[in-house]
Amino acid sequence: MLLGSVPDIAEQFICRQEYALYLVQTASEFWVNDSSQRVQPAYAERKVFEKACVWRLEQHSFSYVCLRGTWEEREAQAIDAV
Repeated sequence: MLLGSVPDIAEQFICRQEYALYLVQTASEFWVNDSSQRVQPAYAERKVFEKACVWRLEQHSFSYVCLRGTWEEREAQAIDAV
């Protein structure tokens, strides 16, 4: 997202991944700036990034689960998925 495209070397790295499952943190309207985030503070920007991540996972047929809700709910979803 920062570069506007995926460099060839990154694409090569992505294609070699062998993870069994990816956990995708969905964008939340209730985001709080904790100063660790450098980009995408707006909800719409975070949704675009989320959709781009899911699209990339699907393009490579990688298994993934989208985590939604509170941190506690997301944690429970991640534990169940794993």
